[in-house]
Amino acid sequence: MKSNLLSLLLVFIYFTVSAQYSNTSHEEAVDVKKKTLLIALDEQDIAMVNKLKKEPEKLKAYQDFIAGKNEAMKNAVQKIWTFSKYEFKPAKEATRLVTSKKTAYMLLKFSSIGDYTYTRSSQGINSAPSGYSYNKNMGGYSYNAPAGEMKKTGDVPILSLASTKEILKVNLPTAYPSEGEMMFALGHLQYILAYLAENEKHGIMNLIKKQLDVNVKFLKDKTLLVDTEDLKKGVTEDEIKAAYGFPVKAVSSEEIDKALINKTFGYAVIKIIPVEIGGGGVKAHVIADTENSLFYYFDYVKNTNISGISVGKKVEFLQEKDFKNIAKAITDK
Repeated sequence: MKSNLLSLLLVFIYFTVSAQYSNTSHEEAVDVKKKTLLIALDEQDIAMVNKLKKEPEKLKAYQDFIAGKNEAMKNAVQKIWTFSKYEFKPAKEATRLVTSKKTAYMLLKFSSIGDYTYTRSSQGINSAPSGYSYNKNMGGYSYNAPAGEMKKTGDVPILSLASTKEILKVNLPTAYPSEGEMMFALGHLQYILAYLAENEKHGIMNLIKKQLDVNVKFLKDKTLLVDTEDLKKGVTEDEIKAAYGFPVKAVSSEEIDKALINKTFGYAVIKIIPVEIGGGGVKAHVIADTENSLFYYFDYVKNTNISGISVGKKVEFLQEKDFKNIAKAITDK
């Protein structure tokens, strides 16, 4: 009975997670390419601003987070997006334009954002204001890495592409995305759209099931960058090197961000991505190239916790077995 329940849950996970891709067609991808993509920039919630007026530090943290995330989004789009024309608009204006001029525009927006509260990193190492803060010396907003390191459950941040309906969405690894993480998500989105636009007879599930089988074998020629904060406590770089058998480095989140932002040749990055079931408790492992966003690997993590139902162990962090699974995917192809 327990075995049957486990099997049913795993089937449920697979098809629920796949749903974010399965309805996207070749025709829709071509339509996106023809239109101008409006990048919806988040706006301050007036009710939240009024609520925080008597708490100036929290108000500033909230305002800085919105402004900083918008700045990071602009930088990320300008560095990576080539699939279509684009413009930046405040969220309300962007939504209005897409609604009134359906034939001219597509909309890219955050479907979920993190809150402004103070938080801790995933392993309790640091405490810092979430997201971004204004840096006078830089004349702009700097990213607070510890906030990004937190694995936030109950909030799954999404980049959503829509016209009159949602066409495609990709999930961000954290509710407090850095510029590099936004480039990772945008690259993921762009890769899927380009594949669909170029392959009239191939659907999105073909990309996941077959195209990755072609790509994954080339991963052995790249150095895989792993965020030290994503490793399970006690797991060392030497252990993951032994488990993986191909070039791999455990580095800081700042180094990974730098590789993504600079589109550095010769590297790939693995990210743990929460998905929309189990309150963000279900994860996917996604690997992409830092230079060109080539999509190498996508695996649904099968040991998880769904709405209080325990299925194996928690998978908040990467373990040796995960690198063995990636290596097996490479050598099997």
